[in-house]
Amino acid sequence: GKSSGMGRLGKGDGTVVFVHVETCRRLLTWDAEVLDRIGRDIPFECALGMNGRIWIRCRDLASESAVVQIVLRLQESWRTVPAEVV
Repeated sequence: GKSSGMGRLGKGDGTVVFVHVETCRRLLTWDAEVLDRIGRDIPFECALGMNGRIWIRCRDLASESAVVQIVLRLQESWRTVPAEVV
């Protein structure tokens, strides 16, 4: 929740999600097309930090929650698959 620094910031201000640093790294590098694919169906803005924080904002709360859930599910699937060494 908000007391731990995670969650919805305020009306229209978006949501901050804490993820593993590797998740941010993957979203910023070879899996960057994942964000484009999500954006085709759900318009959103996001900022990814190498500290494991992701800020997400959509037009409505339902879309915002959907994007957050997609990111969290991606993180879980990536944790079961070893990171690719390039």
